Amino acid sequence: MPPSDQELRAAISDVRDPCCVMNRTHLTLEDLGLVERVHRDESGHVTVDLLLTEPTCLYYFHMAHDIEAVLKDVPGVSGVTVNSLTDRLWDADRMRPEARERTERMRRQRAERLGVRPAAAV
Repeated sequence: MPPSDQELRAAISDVRDPCCVMNRTHLTLEDLGLVERVHRDESGHVTVDLLLTEPTCLYYFHMAHDIEAVLKDVPGVSGVTVNSLTDRLWDADRMRPEARERTERMRRQRAERLGVRPAAAV
C-alpha cells in the first residue's frame, strides 16, 4: 500500500531547520510550522510545499535537499518536488508551543551570557 500524506509528513518530521541547527535550538521544519502541505499523486510523486520566513531564503535549497533525501527512501515514492510558496510568508504563530518556548529560553540564555537585553518575544 502506498504511503499516505500523513505518513509522508511523519517521514520528514525530523528534518531540522538549518538556522535552528546553527542557533542550537535544533527545531524541525514541523516544529516551526514551515511545512504547509505534503501530497503524493497516483504515480508516487510527492510534492512538499514550504512556507518560508523570506521568499529568497538561502536555506531553502538545504531544506529541500534534506526533505528529498528522507522521502526518496520511502517505499512507493517515485520522485520528490519541494516548493517554496510565494503567495504569503511564514508567521511565528505557526510555531508549536514547545518550539516557541525553546526559542525564548535560548534567547534569554544568550542575552544573559552576552550581558544584553533580550529581544522582543517571538
